Amino acid sequence: MATQCASFCVARPSLHFTGGRANTGANTFGKQLQLVPSKGSLVLDSRRRQLVVEAATERSGDEGFIWKGGGSGLAEVWEAPGMYVEAPKGSGVEWFFLDVGSKNSKSPPILLLHGLPAYSFMWRDVLPILTSANRRCIAVDLPGFGNSTMMQVGAGFDYTYEEYVKSMGSMIAQLELTATGPIDVVGQGLLGGTVAALWAGRNPALVRKLTLMNTPLDEKSAGEIPGALKGLTGMLAAINCQNPLNVVGKPIEASGPYSLGVEAQAAYMAPTLKDGNAGFIAIAVVKEIKKSGPKAVREAMKLLAENGTEVDVIWGAADTWLGSKPPPLSGLKAEVKTVEGAGHFAAEDWAEKVANALLDR
Repeated sequence: MATQCASFCVARPSLHFTGGRANTGANTFGKQLQLVPSKGSLVLDSRRRQLVVEAATERSGDEGFIWKGGGSGLAEVWEAPGMYVEAPKGSGVEWFFLDVGSKNSKSPPILLLHGLPAYSFMWRDVLPILTSANRRCIAVDLPGFGNSTMMQVGAGFDYTYEEYVKSMGSMIAQLELTATGPIDVVGQGLLGGTVAALWAGRNPALVRKLTLMNTPLDEKSAGEIPGALKGLTGMLAAINCQNPLNVVGKPIEASGPYSLGVEAQAAYMAPTLKDGNAGFIAIAVVKEIKKSGPKAVREAMKLLAENGTEVDVIWGAADTWLGSKPPPLSGLKAEVKTVEGAGHFAAEDWAEKVANALLDR
């Protein structure tokens, strides 16, 4: 696989920021993070790729990254050029997002939603490829994950599908993503995929194409919890959720055939180490999937079929959570694109194939 390097700058539009958390000035992300895939074919149990940080991190000789206050060098580099938008305004619910690529592109913007329990960091190798094709990309952290608000459950946001869809609509409106026409929406996994499908089903005029990546597409799979996340259910959930390895590290590791590198795993766990609510939010989301997942997916699939929405399904064939192929997609105007050699988080395993699939049609 050829080397892919980020080479884009982050522009900062005029938005409603809160808490003084928005960065100011342009930030050349490409000078901070070079993304170097492994040479040759990916090998089972090998590191997916080597990540080289040139700035905004601290190193200790050849020993790797130094953690400070639960932080990770890669996570800090990823967060640095990001921005925040409160959606809805006055709710206290902030979305972290990266807005990269050309705003003058004739193609529609691509909005990318991550899956459970990841965050926007999972798109780090995909974005450079998409932006090099002159696409504007907005990669977000869903509330409760990554660098977005981790509001205590019951304090104003309970992490239900309905709340996510409402907040997502407000976020899109405030960023004016659909000001010039319908957008492309990409949703991944148990959370991002279902939220994206439900929002797209309810807003057909705002969506040019919906891409669902290893997302539950029938009622049976929509309410099932993968074995790697079952530690967040039952009597021991409140104990298990306090260990970031149980919340993020081990589940992502168990989602496919490859092993995360130590640095990438540290980056995935970093946000959960910053906020004590992270584990309890994960429990709330898992409960919502079990309770409302089948209903949400049933509604989304019905609306998408009725509306004739153009749907692409990108499926990592080595997915240990949802299986090697999606269920039959009766009624949907859908095309299935299989990514051989990739697991549940296909963008993590084989970014080049995922990016090419996203750019196809």
